[in-house]
Amino acid sequence: TEIYTLSLHDALPIYVSADGSSLLVEADDKGRQSLWSVQVPGGSIRHLVDAQVWNAAWSRDGKSLVYSTPDGEIFVSKSDGTGARRLYSSKHQEFTYVSGELVWSPDGSRIRFTRGDALWEMSANGDGLHELLPGWRPDAVKCCGSWTPDGRTFLFLVKDELSDPLLPGSQLWAVTEPRGMSWRAAGDPTQLAPGPIRW
Repeated sequence: TEIYTLSLHDALPIYVSADGSSLLVEADDKGRQSLWSVQVPGGSIRHLVDAQVWNAAWSRDGKSLVYSTPDGEIFVSKSDGTGARRLYSSKHQEFTYVSGELVWSPDGSRIRFTRGDALWEMSANGDGLHELLPGWRPDAVKCCGSWTPDGRTFLFLVKDELSDPLLPGSQLWAVTEPRGMSWRAAGDPTQLAPGPIRW
């Protein structure tokens, strides 16, 4: 185990690159929150985004970066933070925050995230925004998804909304991905482990 001391204040790692060589780190830079890339090993750092970032992730091929801000916007840029453009804004909507991890599909064509109590999906260029599982367990919180490496299955957590937030309460579920180009998941979600468990 190696320990690195970063020259960043209040550094919070929020993502690891697919090859494990770099971290996305949110940190305080002279009183302003910003996003940095930290190379591991070595500890060299690079400034990426000069704004407070809620969540962020590199694409599987490492060429693109997606990140969300506290005011409910999602941006995509090159992996070094340049060329940023807004994909989504939830301003003036019922749920103005984007919570849960931003995740790229393994082929880089789609991005999923949690908004409110539901999982949402859009294309990598911001088109086709829709709820992933509309009408499925509407009283439960769905969040924190991730694809399996082959892209065939999407894993996510489900928590009963009225359960005590201080107690373990999340259940692990999976849904099979459709073949070909489709916005709808194939089949119903399947529970993978008996809950509640703190994942």
